[in-house]
Amino acid sequence: MDQVVARGIQARRLKRENRRLLETLTTANEELQRHEEILRDKVRKATHQMATLYEIGQQISESLNLDHTLDLIVQKAVSLTGARMGLLLLNQENADILIGCVGHGVDADLVTAFRARPGEGMNGNVARTKVAEFRHGFSRAEKEPLTRLSVSSALVVPMLYKGSLVGILDVLNKEAGPFTKDDLDLLTLFASQAAIAITNAQLYQQAREIDRMKSEFVAVVSHELRTPLTSIKGALEILSDDRYFQITPPQMELLKICQTSVDRLIVQINDILDFSKIESSNLTLMFEPVGVRSLAE
Repeated sequence: MDQVVARGIQARRLKRENRRLLETLTTANEELQRHEEILRDKVRKATHQMATLYEIGQQISESLNLDHTLDLIVQKAVSLTGARMGLLLLNQENADILIGCVGHGVDADLVTAFRARPGEGMNGNVARTKVAEFRHGFSRAEKEPLTRLSVSSALVVPMLYKGSLVGILDVLNKEAGPFTKDDLDLLTLFASQAAIAITNAQLYQQAREIDRMKSEFVAVVSHELRTPLTSIKGALEILSDDRYFQITPPQMELLKICQTSVDRLIVQINDILDFSKIESSNLTLMFEPVGVRSLAE
């Protein structure tokens, strides 16, 4: 009888243990499924962000027009972070200052008047440390240049190219609450793409300016050379005219050599001028009918 009672008690104890173990496994399985779903959401979100950044990176790199590139960068930064306002500052070489260039949702006069020096306000701190910052809550009493823009929250990210500061990208007043670490990480990735696009556009602009200056220099020098050559050619023609001067055959031969050299120089200078006009798309084309036979001959 005692053995039957002992076996019954042991059976009930095993049932309770099995029930508790089953409950523990069920809870653990639910927790695992919850973490799996969270991980899937994070992977899905990260994949979407990477695809979005790739598409935006292509868009901002399509044009080498600096003004268009800057406008597009600010628009995309505001869209990525859900901000109401955006501001882009470019670093001025050898001036130790950043100047507002483009804004979104900010008055144009405030944008062009905005300045940031290393160590002054959020932009100055980011310029000095080259590390992004975000903040919620500003007091008008503090010495923060962003308060002039009626800012309640801000995310400030440096745009770096090969370790050098190209500029700073600000997104301001997020629509849905304060900015987060996720916003900072996303905009930091975007800022690296923006820095490359801006640098390429700046280099292209500088190359075009150098090319323009070269063309102007060639045109000026060519004109300055052609003027005295024309005078020299006129003088040689007068010297070779027997109505005015009586010269010996050897002298005439020397004059002909000089005239030939002057004519050759004038042709070369005219070719240089034509080439300069072609580069600047200012060459005037003359159309006239010609015979095919004459071209073939």
